[in-house]
Amino acid sequence: MFAFNVERRRLKNISIQGFQIMRSGIFLGVILVLMISTQAFSASLPLLKALTVEGEVLSVQVIPSERMDSSEVYLGSEKGKVLPGGDVSVKPRARILWLASEYGVLPQEKQLASVLAKSGIESWFMDPYELLFLSPTSSAVDQVPEAWTVALLQAAQTDGIPLWIVAPNKAAQTAIRGLSNYLSTPKQNLGVILINPNLYLNTPVPGEAAHYWPSVLNTNVPLSILQSELSPWRWRVITLAEQLAVSGSDVFIHLLPKVRDRFYFREDAMPIEAHLAESLSQTVIQAMKLQLPYLSSARKVSPVVNQVKTEVKETRSTALQTYQGEQGLSLSLLDLQ
Repeated sequence: MFAFNVERRRLKNISIQGFQIMRSGIFLGVILVLMISTQAFSASLPLLKALTVEGEVLSVQVIPSERMDSSEVYLGSEKGKVLPGGDVSVKPRARILWLASEYGVLPQEKQLASVLAKSGIESWFMDPYELLFLSPTSSAVDQVPEAWTVALLQAAQTDGIPLWIVAPNKAAQTAIRGLSNYLSTPKQNLGVILINPNLYLNTPVPGEAAHYWPSVLNTNVPLSILQSELSPWRWRVITLAEQLAVSGSDVFIHLLPKVRDRFYFREDAMPIEAHLAESLSQTVIQAMKLQLPYLSSARKVSPVVNQVKTEVKETRSTALQTYQGEQGLSLSLLDLQ
């Protein structure tokens, strides 16, 4: 009986020790999973930068570039420092400043930026409408101060990394107006990519000449226009390119076949539009590579003088508008008797 009790106690001690070891293993496993999850979550969050402009704090989200295999094709001629394991330094090979259009900062554009990060391209996003307490609309684009665009450009060019502005739709106006001010002194390593740009003062009347923002004639940068073939602006893209080239811009036109405006974020996208949206990152990289030989030249513009002023009609808005028709009309009803 004594031997049996001793054996039972020994087995009990072994069971307790085994349980403690198992519990310690589970605890360490949970800690490891939490550490990995925390690191993955932290890596997925964009970095934040804060810029102060005229008393306003601009919050910039940064999607950093990722390490790439040394066999990747780079935008520039220099490949950067090779790290152990065949990777290169995470310093971006290029940087993109995405300007928000009348549709706001889109998740599709951030997803595109994440794809570009794998090619060593860093992306910056800033939501001006949040700071202006406005909803993203066509009329809200006109309210974005030029000083904000200039401040973003200055901050993005402090380290000599080649910078491209990507501006879709009416954000092209934000880009062009800001550049007219920013290029008052010579700048280099700066390019622009416009996606289906709307640079018209007023909606053009079919068959009549279009009127552009004055800054269109005062632009001097390497510039690419990604123009959808089925967009109504497709028929004016040659004229727009000519206007942009007046002050020295080198303009490239990339016609996107068989797609409409907003093709990369349309809810009713056709299969061909969805397919082109998937390869839009490569289209952007191709546009950047075409501009590379033109980036080294220092460029500037001069203030526009003796400029002919054109009346700008109020941009369409979702806000309740004042009735502009005749008032005080007498009420005349038809007598049905």
